[in-house]
Amino acid sequence: MLQRETEISAHIVAFSRYLRVKGFMVSPMRESDALLALTHIEPTKQNFYLALRCIFPQNFKNLRDFDAIFDKYWKELEKGVDAKIAMAEEESAKKKKKPVEKKQSAPAFESLKNWLYGNKDKEEELAAYSDNVSLEKKDFSAFTDDDLAEAEKLIKLIARRLAQKPSRRFEPTRRGGVLDLRRTLQKNFRNGEEILFLHHKKAKPTRVKLFLICDVSKSMEIYSRFFVQFMYAFKKVYHRIETYVFSTSLQRISEELNESDFRTALRKVSDTVPHWAGGTDIGQSLQSFAENDYQQLDSKSIVLIISDGLDMGEPEIVEESLKAIKKRANKIVWLNPLAGHTGYKPEARTMKAALPLLDVFSSGHNFETLKEVILKLKV
Repeated sequence: MLQRETEISAHIVAFSRYLRVKGFMVSPMRESDALLALTHIEPTKQNFYLALRCIFPQNFKNLRDFDAIFDKYWKELEKGVDAKIAMAEEESAKKKKKPVEKKQSAPAFESLKNWLYGNKDKEEELAAYSDNVSLEKKDFSAFTDDDLAEAEKLIKLIARRLAQKPSRRFEPTRRGGVLDLRRTLQKNFRNGEEILFLHHKKAKPTRVKLFLICDVSKSMEIYSRFFVQFMYAFKKVYHRIETYVFSTSLQRISEELNESDFRTALRKVSDTVPHWAGGTDIGQSLQSFAENDYQQLDSKSIVLIISDGLDMGEPEIVEESLKAIKKRANKIVWLNPLAGHTGYKPEARTMKAALPLLDVFSSGHNFETLKEVILKLKV
């Protein structure tokens, strides 16, 4: 004798088991599809029947037998004893006391949605390190060596999150994903009016290519070590990235950051870059990038510049260089740590020339602002 369950998910599992006994090939994926379908329909018996009829039959024999099996199952189910009542009675007999009666809700479709999709009301956390509020809000210029060690773990989590971030485009998939209604209708209508096979799709992974350009001049000295470590840790997880530093000239450091140890990488970078913590020539550096790395840029590229914008060079060169970059890249993002200070205004000539050409301008002076900018990068 069948036991009558009260939860929709339990009904689907029990019915799927019954279909397997009758010769249907019912996989866990089809059970999941059935549960997913029931969250989008009016909860009536007719809709319940039609949804399951669309999902479980996989051939014409299954389709022909489904109606009789469905009717037989529910008739047998009506004779069954409610599973929860049976358990309560058994527990009551053992303890010899009246069980506390609990109010049983109707089949809860909202609970089913939460089970399928997870609770979307809860804010996602990157990891336990996000609980360290003091580290998230601490200015990078005040970071100690211990802070930098903890920061590397958080940087890798941010990079991994960006690497896993789905794009707005979809691709067919055999497992998981969401129902691809258009493809399902196109493929099934070739065989008649019945829907025998379901097709699914999932969001493609993001293909953002990052170009990180960091100012390591004297005025950025209190921030430059952190941002070099940021590029180092980011590169370990996110591989579609090119890294550069500049003071009076631009230097590509992607190979130097491949070292297994950060201190070794930092030493190599400082030895390679002329005039580390020296003067600043933002215009010439960006012009060099625009001229020499122009072919690497495409519609999926984002150029992220980290600089305080303090420069004695000609702002016109900065403007022309950014215009050339903007023609090829998808976005230009500028992080200026000084913008995190109260009362900051972009009065420097270089900053004034750059601002109209930027897609994003932010401080990026602590993890809170840096994480917000990085995780919003889209192409």
